[in-house]
Amino acid sequence: ATGHRDVTVVNGFAVPVRAMVGTGTREVAPGAAVTLNVPIGTHRARAATASGTELESFELPVAAGRALLLWNVAGAAPVYDEVVEYFVKPPGEDHRGPKPTLHCGDRVFEVTGIDYAFQPPPTKVSMPQGASRHTRRHLDVATGLEAPQADFCATMLLDSHREADALRVLEARARARGLQRDDVGILLRVAVASGPAEGERVARVVRTAFPDDVMVQRSYQFALEAAGKLPELVAEYRGRAEAAPESPTAQYLHLRLLDGAEQLAGAEAALARFPKDPDLLRLVTALRAETGDFGGAAAAYRTLRVLSAEQAAEVLPETAASLVRLGRGAEALAEIAALFDALPLPSRAEPAVLYARLAALRGVSGSDALVRRLEEKAPDPVLRARAGLPPPSPAPKGADELVVPALYGLVRKDPRAALEKLRPLPPALVGVQLDSGTWALLYLEAVRTDVRLDPALLAFAPVRPRHLEKLKSYVRGETGAALPAVPLVVRAAAEFVRSRNAALPEAERAALAAAARADDPLATWVADAMARWPAAAR
Repeated sequence: ATGHRDVTVVNGFAVPVRAMVGTGTREVAPGAAVTLNVPIGTHRARAATASGTELESFELPVAAGRALLLWNVAGAAPVYDEVVEYFVKPPGEDHRGPKPTLHCGDRVFEVTGIDYAFQPPPTKVSMPQGASRHTRRHLDVATGLEAPQADFCATMLLDSHREADALRVLEARARARGLQRDDVGILLRVAVASGPAEGERVARVVRTAFPDDVMVQRSYQFALEAAGKLPELVAEYRGRAEAAPESPTAQYLHLRLLDGAEQLAGAEAALARFPKDPDLLRLVTALRAETGDFGGAAAAYRTLRVLSAEQAAEVLPETAASLVRLGRGAEALAEIAALFDALPLPSRAEPAVLYARLAALRGVSGSDALVRRLEEKAPDPVLRARAGLPPPSPAPKGADELVVPALYGLVRKDPRAALEKLRPLPPALVGVQLDSGTWALLYLEAVRTDVRLDPALLAFAPVRPRHLEKLKSYVRGETGAALPAVPLVVRAAAEFVRSRNAALPEAERAALAAAARADDPLATWVADAMARWPAAAR
């Protein structure tokens, strides 16, 4: 007996898993646990699906001991252990028992003192003589969750700043069900947040799986650029474009890696050859708006809007801003409302926010009309915060714990307080809920004032890595630093943040502030910050 030990294997995936430790093998049903008795020593541990797809494989040391030894495959199962309390008399209503320990992300671990493992504890126990309270220890896998177990664990890990553990769960989950297109977005975001090397590794895997998907190619480019591989990318995609001159997609993927006049001229020439290509139309719409050709941006958008509402939604902010700059605010408002109706439900948040902002700016009643339509099923405090609207009434359960609406409230008033609020927050929690202008405001003000933010926030940047480096030089007030071609609201944020540098000449600061107002014609959070932030200290 002393030469062997039990290893309990837990499966948090939605498919059966075949687990092997040394020469022992067992099948583990979804959400279940099984035990393998193995000799003391180090063994190869491998978990795979019924089809043979490997979920993970590693060397598992099994030392002598009496504690419960668990292998939670990839850390995907929400294993928890808790103290169960028993009382002679019921405790008061304000009694709060010990919090359970959740083992999401913990792949191999030991737990001691467990009385009931993977079975419900009894409702009653015999109490020791004279005792008023007695405790037992219980360990199990959480059930009845709002999401599948692996998804739940990934979310909990991201909320706890454990991006690397979340990535391991998400990768294994994707392999368990066969990598699907809707796995790609979250996988790549979390991979880039885990570090440049992980971002590059996962990006290469995903592109191999979906070689013809343009969105995957775009994400691949972002990940490799973040890993410092821009020259390699440009050379590769230039070669692809030259090898396929009749492919608008090949031309587009090469052009989006270029900059400045070369990029704009190339994009215009490609669009002349392929006037109905949505990717080129989207690129040209953005470039025209960013370079001040507002009429040209609106014209390209009109063509794109007919071809693809979802592609048009990506450049709706630039188009609406262009129309306002042209004095066509009513047309911009009507276009936002029309696109809202044309989009599927998950894509309607951005138009709802833009409509609320522009309608309020123009004094149109019912500025929250589109937001309220999205709230017909459930109030959304984050959406309301993004739109600059008051909180929903009645507030949803737990609304006082929603940190992102509170963060937006601080952004409006005080950058120092907002940055202090942002610093400890999980990047994956806030990264997907901050709009482009607010992200740029906070990040660039942090750069200007030397406040260190979690590098994982860069995975959610609204600009490409090479442009972010130029923006950082610009807001620091470095001589000769110029603005790259970035979305107008990001440009406005950068101009405003640079204007807060008290070391710059007063005339330059005033010109920068005026440029920021002009580049934020929709009066977003940049305009709010300009109106309310206290004067910069330096």
